Amino acid sequence: LLSIHKSKGLEFPIVVLAGMGTRFNEQDLSEAVLLNEAMGLCPKITPPEAEQSYPGLTHWLARRRERRELRGEELRLGYVALTRARDYLILVGTTRQKAETARWERASPASISTNEVADARSQLDWLLMWLSRATPEGSWTGDRRGVSDYLRWQIYDARDSVFDGTSEGD
Repeated sequence: LLSIHKSKGLEFPIVVLAGMGTRFNEQDLSEAVLLNEAMGLCPKITPPEAEQSYPGLTHWLARRRERRELRGEELRLGYVALTRARDYLILVGTTRQKAETARWERASPASISTNEVADARSQLDWLLMWLSRATPEGSWTGDRRGVSDYLRWQIYDARDSVFDGTSEGD
């Protein structure tokens, strides 16, 4: 087992990237004061005699910039992880979305916008955006599975027998 950081420059016959549905850690973006390279210190505003504070313009702008920087770093880490596999790449992620609705609506084949990338909450969100655009209608072999020249995918419900060890699996 290696972290994504330790695997940079290496290649393996099989790579498993688990936890793709884990939400990005944005805890630092909720601090009362953000330090931004371009704008300096960006505090939330606390009116006199008030207990609540709220983000002013500089805090809001700094949070937005820092969030985009965070997404950029997550994309770079994802790229490193995805390019380590020589023969097989297994991607695993969970979502709160119900499996029966997980046959993603066909998105237009247009490229994914910067805003869509920035609005993602996990690497799984990016994968789903891409898969819905890159999958021809004929590649679906059922409601929740498909195959193409380079990909094979299966969407499971949390109650599926594959998770309780009673399934023969494929």
